[in-house]
Amino acid sequence: MTSYVHLMEPNGKQNEYETAREVFETVMEGIRGTAICQGQWLCRFQPYVGTFDSKDA
Repeated sequence: MTSYVHLMEPNGKQNEYETAREVFETVMEGIRGTAICQGQWLCRFQPYVGTFDSKDA
């Protein structure tokens, strides 16, 4: 099953990426982290610890 996520790049640009359900479950709204992508496929997301900001959600 393919899921879709929206990510904001450091330059403010937003993109939609396809990803596997297992990766989708690691991406929460408002959390910051490192995204590893190949084209429009999000391979991995590693959240930064302690970076959630409720005003971003």
